[in-house]
Amino acid sequence: MSRPAPADAAAAALVAAFGLACALFAWQPTLATFADDSVSYLVMAQVFSPYQPASPAIAEAFAREAHAGALGFEFSAATQRIVVNCGAAPAGMPKWNDALRVTAAHTAICIEDTSMAAILSPGFARDLLGARLIGGPTAIETGRQETKGGWSVAGRHDGYVKAFGIEHKRTLTLAPTGGLLLGKDVLTPKPSSKRGGSSFAARFHLHPDIRCSISQRGDVLLKLPNGEGWRFASDFGAVSVEESIYLGGETVRRSEQLILNGTVKDAPVTLNWAFEQVSG
Repeated sequence: MSRPAPADAAAAALVAAFGLACALFAWQPTLATFADDSVSYLVMAQVFSPYQPASPAIAEAFAREAHAGALGFEFSAATQRIVVNCGAAPAGMPKWNDALRVTAAHTAICIEDTSMAAILSPGFARDLLGARLIGGPTAIETGRQETKGGWSVAGRHDGYVKAFGIEHKRTLTLAPTGGLLLGKDVLTPKPSSKRGGSSFAARFHLHPDIRCSISQRGDVLLKLPNGEGWRFASDFGAVSVEESIYLGGETVRRSEQLILNGTVKDAPVTLNWAFEQVSG
């Protein structure tokens, strides 16, 4: 059987992954590989539930399993995961369940250190209804298209409009070779937005096998277990590296996350960033 061309493999990766993204994210230990060994792949979705398709908002019937990770994504080079979400708690580790479902546990944008959907607090209601998500996005749009620069996936959600008057739009473009992932996040304040501005954190959780260091010019250098190198760069201020955790199986592993911090005031804020393979 002939080996698929990198461009075809990358396109197939996005098409296939988009429809299955929710189930894949909810069960990360069995995340399938959608790409040929020579290319990368990414998946982006608005909810993370083993039963939910990628297009509609969180359904009430499945809110006990869904995660508040609208427009979060994962990114891999061949079989090596680079960008991940923090995972999902297995049945035997219930203490991690709530922590892994909030927005900050995903490669997404979190405003005012507040999850875009709350989890029902312990008590009679939770005992009766389960650990359901409360609130969250009500309007979510997603789409994909092929461009000269590769396959592009775009989405927007209103998960922070009610609380902070801010809409989030994210666009991801994967180059045909798989060696470059371009990202663009736009945070747009509405008339109802908080006076004085709202702080935000764009988080990029790294797989525990990835080693990272900040270069002299402010980029972040990433080293994969096979020796392959990648670089994260952004035009939006300094990037910080902080501790994180990853639960992709039965063991909690220490990991790291890249964070871009800022404030949304009266005008839209745009963050351009990229993950690029480093040759040599």
